[in-house]
Amino acid sequence: PAYLGGFAQMLLHPQFDFPQLPEAVRSGSPVAAEDLATEDHPMWRELVMAIVPLAIPLAQQVAERVVRDRGEVSILDIGGGSGVYSAVLLGANPQAAATQLDWPAVNAIAREFVDGRGVGDRFATVDGDLHTTDLGEAVHDVVVYSNIAHQESPEENVAVFRRVRRALRPGGVLVISDFVLDAGGRGHPFAGLFSTVMLLTTQRGASWRQPDYERWLTEAGFTDVRFEPTPSPSTLIFAS
Repeated sequence: PAYLGGFAQMLLHPQFDFPQLPEAVRSGSPVAAEDLATEDHPMWRELVMAIVPLAIPLAQQVAERVVRDRGEVSILDIGGGSGVYSAVLLGANPQAAATQLDWPAVNAIAREFVDGRGVGDRFATVDGDLHTTDLGEAVHDVVVYSNIAHQESPEENVAVFRRVRRALRPGGVLVISDFVLDAGGRGHPFAGLFSTVMLLTTQRGASWRQPDYERWLTEAGFTDVRFEPTPSPSTLIFAS
């Protein structure tokens, strides 16, 4: 599939130093000559656009579930990358408005992408770090957290989920899209393989298990957590 190219580009990036793999495994550190999680890294344009083919059908599934025919809906996409979720969700509901929180260089990509889909007049961006930017209090109906949890530690995910819970209006929903394994660490082969990618490229990331998400979301104050399979390797999680 086309989206695999994006992850291949990540692993083949010249910053990765695979001869150092044995030492990295012993130390638990990523196999990279520098930290790729920096806002101006040139890899991001290649990666966020390569993920678009994977995200479109997932965003369409989300649109049918929580956005279409709901009238005025406020959407927040945390770490939205290309802006594909906002573009699809806004296309499904002409009364919806979306805001993306991401780094400035990534938001510039998103504005170009969303404008190209004809819905840029209802799309805004906030330049900032998802760990520290204020998400507000009871201001959004839908919050999207797509392909972010796998690069974060358990503690970081819980901290974001708590802030999302406060940012949601009554009846609002957090939508998580990610590669999810079952309680025994099994699942779609790509989801398992992706955990290896996270071992190589992040400090504490992984393809997390369903019980992990259930525990984190409950700890953050969500009471209804539902997992929905998709035709892709990704799973959708709806928490309210």
